[in-house]
Amino acid sequence: MYNMQNNTIDKTSYCANDKSKRGKWFKISGYDDAKGYVVEFFYCSNCIFGVKKKLTHCPHCGIEMELGK
Repeated sequence: MYNMQNNTIDKTSYCANDKSKRGKWFKISGYDDAKGYVVEFFYCSNCIFGVKKKLTHCPHCGIEMELGK
């Protein structure tokens, strides 16, 4: 859950123990000034953990992911 007082996301409140549901990857792109090109990260809809490529399961919360296009 997002905490407005200290501008952080509490990832533990999102982690579900219900492995019967599936999560989705949400892509966030941004320009990296230091590298000089656009970088992409994928965030888990269940726990907001970020990875560099789509995986079949989230490495943080373990939920199975939908790998749609």
